[in-house]
Amino acid sequence: MERLTGQIADLLPSWSLPPVVDSVQAMRGVGFIVAVTVVAEVGDFSVSTIRGN
Repeated sequence: MERLTGQIADLLPSWSLPPVVDSVQAMRGVGFIVAVTVVAEVGDFSVSTIRGN
C-alpha cells in the first residue's frame, strides 16, 4: 500500500488537479488516498452542470 501511495504522490504534480486534492484533504478526516480518489471521480468541483429545470 505504501508503494502505491508513493507512486500516486509522485504522479500528482503532473496532474491538473493537485490544488483540488489539497482542498479536499483539508477537510477533517480526509486522507491523501481518499482525496485523490474523490477528485479522480468528481473532477474539478468548480465546474458544475445541473440538468433539468
